[in-house]
Amino acid sequence: ASQVGTCKAVVSTQSTGGHSLLVGICVLWFMSRPLVLPKRAGYAANALMGMGWMQVGLGVSTLLLHVPTWLAAMHQQGSLILLTLATWLHHELGSKKIKLFKK
Repeated sequence: ASQVGTCKAVVSTQSTGGHSLLVGICVLWFMSRPLVLPKRAGYAANALMGMGWMQVGLGVSTLLLHVPTWLAAMHQQGSLILLTLATWLHHELGSKKIKLFKK
């Protein structure tokens, strides 16, 4: 019984973290819309948003299908892609001057 409780706690903690991360990505994406971003930074922001939603979909699917190994592995790979995209966006925005509004 304690192992079931532990598994539920892990799933709850991970889903809370995943939802918080997705909210952060969505806020970042919506706040970047009125800005004049460099072209590659815009691509990175869009890719981050798309991958964030895909990662949530993979996580929910993994749980609904009772954690098949191949889907769990895709979810793990998705987390690495998400981290890579966030790093790319940070690099593109590093020292760039960004205008506040599009003209």
